[in-house]
Amino acid sequence: METRVKGEEKSNKVLTSKLSQTQTALLHSRVVESEENIDNSSSSEESDDLKQSIHEPPPPSYYLGPGPSTSVTHDRFVSDSASGQVKVTSGQSPKRSRKAYSAYVIYRSSSETGVFESWSVVQKLVNGDKNAVFKGFQSKETAQLSYALTADSGILELIKERDEHYTVVEGVSPGTYTGPYALLRDGLNWSSGVVRVFSTENAANAFFVGKYMAGAVVTMEKII
Repeated sequence: METRVKGEEKSNKVLTSKLSQTQTALLHSRVVESEENIDNSSSSEESDDLKQSIHEPPPPSYYLGPGPSTSVTHDRFVSDSASGQVKVTSGQSPKRSRKAYSAYVIYRSSSETGVFESWSVVQKLVNGDKNAVFKGFQSKETAQLSYALTADSGILELIKERDEHYTVVEGVSPGTYTGPYALLRDGLNWSSGVVRVFSTENAANAFFVGKYMAGAVVTMEKII
């Protein structure tokens, strides 16, 4: 009787062990299946996000036109034959979008320069011209003044063809500049000044430092 009970206990232990193994395997199978479902769900969400991003239109782009004009002083333009030609040019082209300006000045263009009151005319002249330099002004009088200063000082003739490194010795903002747009906008503020031209930026910087140390750099005031 005692032997039989022990045999039954042993049989129950074996059965319990088998059940535990079966439960463990079943539990592992469910965990794996759950992980696969999560992965599939994540992949599906990523696919939906990708499809949505493909079909969504890109955000609109905006152009900002050149800022309002400020008139500048009429300084002299000096050429120094010892160091070569004196050139005044500007580098970047301004944005080609319209603002509420009364007049426009085209300083550099493959077609013509001058003062214009119609934006449509200006747009036709500068459209497709990567080297064009122009600016809008709040008044026609300021536009005419700016054009007269740059033309009379010889700057318009000098910025026709080449983009160089320039040192403004006398101007609204003395320093070194690359290209016509940067020079006119930042260095001369759409006016004239004392400028030297160099083929390299290092040479332009060295010249400016020398002039500055010698006390020959003059900052001009804006007239408007």
